[in-house]
Amino acid sequence: MLGELLLYLSLIFALVALMIYLKKDYNVCLLFIHASALTSMLAMLYLMYNFLISNFKIFYVWQYSSTDLAWYYKLSATWAGQEGTFLLWACIVLASCSYFAKKHWEDEGREIIPLVLIVGSVFLVLTILASPFRTTMDVFKIPSFMVPKEGNGLNPLLIDPWMAIHPPVVFLGYALITIPFASAILYLIRKNFDSWVEISKQWSRGAWLFLGLGIALGGFWSYEVLGWGGYWAWDPVETSSLVPWLVLTAYMHASMRKQEFPILTPALATFSFILVLYATFITRSGLWESVHAFGQSKSSTLLAFVLFFTLTASVILLLRNLSNNKGKKASLEFFLTIMLLSVLGFVSFWGITYPIIFKFKGVSVTISKEFFNIWSYPFTIALFIVLGYCLLPRGKRKFIALAPLLALLFVLIKPTKNMLVNFALPIILIPLGISIYRLKNSSVHLIHLGAALILIGAMLSSVGEHTYNINIAYPEELGTVKEFGEYGISLNKIQVFRDIKNNIVVQAHVDIYKGNKKIASGTPKVIYDKKWGLVTHVYIKRGILNDVHVIFQGFSPHRENIIIPITVKVVPYITFLWTGILLLIIGITIKMYQDAR
Repeated sequence: MLGELLLYLSLIFALVALMIYLKKDYNVCLLFIHASALTSMLAMLYLMYNFLISNFKIFYVWQYSSTDLAWYYKLSATWAGQEGTFLLWACIVLASCSYFAKKHWEDEGREIIPLVLIVGSVFLVLTILASPFRTTMDVFKIPSFMVPKEGNGLNPLLIDPWMAIHPPVVFLGYALITIPFASAILYLIRKNFDSWVEISKQWSRGAWLFLGLGIALGGFWSYEVLGWGGYWAWDPVETSSLVPWLVLTAYMHASMRKQEFPILTPALATFSFILVLYATFITRSGLWESVHAFGQSKSSTLLAFVLFFTLTASVILLLRNLSNNKGKKASLEFFLTIMLLSVLGFVSFWGITYPIIFKFKGVSVTISKEFFNIWSYPFTIALFIVLGYCLLPRGKRKFIALAPLLALLFVLIKPTKNMLVNFALPIILIPLGISIYRLKNSSVHLIHLGAALILIGAMLSSVGEHTYNINIAYPEELGTVKEFGEYGISLNKIQVFRDIKNNIVVQAHVDIYKGNKKIASGTPKVIYDKKWGLVTHVYIKRGILNDVHVIFQGFSPHRENIIIPITVKVVPYITFLWTGILLLIIGITIKMYQDAR
């Protein structure tokens, strides 16, 4: 088929480019790099085209699409499975290589191109093994005239704008880490590749931006769609994406003082990439239980080998360079920042890895979210104390010693019911206030401000959340306001109908009150999907200080006394978290723009 031909051509062009590079025929090599990137993109576009026309002769299209999907969800279904995500990853790596090669063909940055090509080739092989273009006839062992007229369809939870863009944003972040990784490896091999940080600086920032944005989009989708009123559950797959982001954050701090950390800086760059491979392995190995996992596949074995080889080679290179670890005198505050970020990454890494170690021993171990929260807490507090110290003018840094005293004062005042949150609040508020005061000096302070707001929003929304289970007698209590906290809710009507897929939909019409005043109306609903089971759509009344989640999961109409259960969650200060994420994105974008000029 055309798709498979394009994949093989892309791999061949990449391998030929590698061989020509070794012969130092650079102009011809550049042509083959561009050809490899172009053919991989054509393969991706061809797969998208087959989704658009609902060509169910391709099994991957049948598996994740259907004729009733809107065209934009058909496109997003292209990366709904691991076949499409591997192809997308390969495309971005090869496109990055093509752009990088053209830009750095005349300087020493050219020497990292073979490493980037190897990474791109690996993901092309993974894509070929995953077989995005295998036919339905081959899978089902049927003749072409028996190909189904309708596809299996996309999981209704994925038919959402946020989930449509979440995967490509995450994989864009994953792919962009390749350049800093390759630059660090070349530095460890050559030892005189002094410009490696400058060459890869914008790439690492881009990777940090898109990976962070991807994690945020996943959290927002979870909050909006999944119907449990939360945005983060420490699920193995979502946590595995956070780990490389934290390590990449540590690398970006170390890279600012690369002369002080000549081994630590490349170590963090290489481990950022290795942890991305590990996150991918978690999603595709079938070893971890997760709502996000794809399950075991043919590519899992190769991915495990690539992960092991990359880790082993990187460790050997780092150990060989330990004798050259003679940098300038290191800044204590930068060292502490880097170490604390790395430890936070390790806490999350260990939390998702520990159960698997015992799984191989035949012992089932479950790590609860309390493990992550409790073990992350002291290091996060220490990180924000260091941040406050760094942000203070040099002559006033001694005043950071007041932070623990303020924290103890907050514990005594008890602004919230949680002692740990009370202790943490003033420690986070100090760098937050300094960042606001110093915003005019640098966009970096916008990033620090965003980080502080994210943490405050996460803590206050978690400890302040209230859940109310409200039962409404039907039809006697229709229109009756049921109070919960400072709010009230009334059920006005229940609608039962069939959607275009002939699924039963039960929709509740509710009004939200604050005091005696109606402040919102909404329609939470539940869909009894014949293929996917129960699908819940929540209604959220957004507010500056509080969000009100209304979750309706249907009712049993066959009882004599019909009771309609509605779950309402009041989530306070969640706006701080979303605002913090936005500031983080704006801050790094401004920084990238300023440095690009």
